[in-house]
Amino acid sequence: MSEYFDLFFVQGVRGASYIPTLCLQVLAVILLMNQLPRTWRGWCLKAVEWLLCCAAFQGISAVCYTLLGGGELLSPVSMALYILLYALLRSKYPLKTRIVRGTMFMACVMVTVPISSPLSDLIKDANPTLYYSWGQYLTLLIIFLLTGFVVWYLRHFSMDADSAIQFQYVVLQASVSLVIVAIELVPAWVEIPRVSNVLTCIGLWGIDLLTYYLFYSIARSTNENMMLHSTKHRMELEQEKYEANRVNFDELRAMRHELKNYTFYCKALLDAKKYDELSDFFAETLESKSSVLTSFDCGNYMVNVIMNHEINAAREHGVRITTNILVPDALPYSSEDLCSLLSNLLDNAIEAASVSGAELPQVSFSMCPKQAYLFIHQENSVSNDIASDARLSLKTTKQRRELHGYGTRIIRSIVDKYNGSIKYTMKNGMFVTDVMLELPKEEEA
Repeated sequence: MSEYFDLFFVQGVRGASYIPTLCLQVLAVILLMNQLPRTWRGWCLKAVEWLLCCAAFQGISAVCYTLLGGGELLSPVSMALYILLYALLRSKYPLKTRIVRGTMFMACVMVTVPISSPLSDLIKDANPTLYYSWGQYLTLLIIFLLTGFVVWYLRHFSMDADSAIQFQYVVLQASVSLVIVAIELVPAWVEIPRVSNVLTCIGLWGIDLLTYYLFYSIARSTNENMMLHSTKHRMELEQEKYEANRVNFDELRAMRHELKNYTFYCKALLDAKKYDELSDFFAETLESKSSVLTSFDCGNYMVNVIMNHEINAAREHGVRITTNILVPDALPYSSEDLCSLLSNLLDNAIEAASVSGAELPQVSFSMCPKQAYLFIHQENSVSNDIASDARLSLKTTKQRRELHGYGTRIIRSIVDKYNGSIKYTMKNGMFVTDVMLELPKEEEA
């Protein structure tokens, strides 16, 4: 280890720009793998983290030097290990984002030196005095510009919120980046001359960036389509809530006018001791007015709108729905996300229960926050004609199958967006869905 620090820090065998370049790349990984700070305190903490990560990277490089020596493999292998460890231990982004950003930045690391070095070498051959005065720092300047560009590019065209991107696209993007890494790394591994030049590296890097933008556009378009479906559904729920409230108000006014007649009729039956008829009258009246007299209310407006809609839908399908919901009057999720998640979960459950053939089709739905997460537990009746494996594969029987595709993807995208998880199981003949969402808190940094 001491030999590594003597060669690269004291003697500077790789040139004056070697250590600053590594520190710059360490900083770039930190900026790519985490949210940017919002306060001065956050930036100070990020600066301390950068210094610690620089020290950790030099430790990784020293270990790699002991195992691999000081050849061309040292820097890329050390950087690859650092990116992997940081993504696993420090990044809070979804796995898809970490894979894409990590592999793309590694490809950037592999092409920046072949792109920047020839210009400095040209100055060194033409005028050594000029090179040692300022030309040797030209490589560092070009690397700084290229690294800054890739950090801006990946953050500006970010897919961390567009979780609708399918995993096969992530694999394809990572494969393109890893091919570029291999093109630059294999010659150093087997000690054969590189065939790549500046234009080749620029071309490969351009392909990597264009491929990423293509998948970003696909993810953005898919996400916008899902948001349109979500917004349309939420507006329909609001309109339905308004109509239901208007009808309830009209019926309550009618009941107020009828109350006097009801009172006289009940008194007449009571005076005549016709208790059976009185009991039947009460039962008939309560049944006919139950929709007016009962309404779901948990204190959260959006949850009330959704649940009243779903309870009415379940009643129309002959499905008994029971709820156990304990939530605050405000949840830290957008109304679009909350509406989409709960509506799709309950729609699927009611549909499955209504065609299950069960004697008493039912849906059980519970939701409550615990510590830093919101937990949702749902059970619904299902048909015994379908095997459990097929049921858990989430195949649909809907006539409009494309909506099922959007629905399940919306659920998954919202779960991923809030760093949660979703699990489907079968228990005692019931289809069970468990969802866990992180309760976002305002970041200090």
